[in-house]
Amino acid sequence: MFTGKDTIYVKTYESLLQRKSESYTELYFAGYSLLPTSIPKNGAINFTFVVSNLEGKEFSYPYIVYFVTKSGQRYMLDSGAINLPKDQSGKVNVSYVFTNPNQSGRVVVELTNINQKINFLLPRNQ
Repeated sequence: MFTGKDTIYVKTYESLLQRKSESYTELYFAGYSLLPTSIPKNGAINFTFVVSNLEGKEFSYPYIVYFVTKSGQRYMLDSGAINLPKDQSGKVNVSYVFTNPNQSGRVVVELTNINQKINFLLPRNQ
């Protein structure tokens, strides 16, 4: 014979088994093998990053892209925003020409409103 307590236990167990969807954002480089490995003599680098909106709603992602030298000097490479509908991804192509191709440091992509970052080294073997 079931009692009211049994119903509560069953409902609690069922709620624990139900999968709760988490909201999150994916940020990654498109084709890691295609990232620049050094700054060429002409100073031009190109790469692409991808933002995937899995937040469960439309979301706007302001971003900045910058280069940080080993000494801590920071150069802005790009900035903007990408607006994505729910469950969609978008690519951002970045092109920049360094005036001094002999620099070494880190290229950083930052989604400023959610404090999410990715980066790669230039030259890559630092």
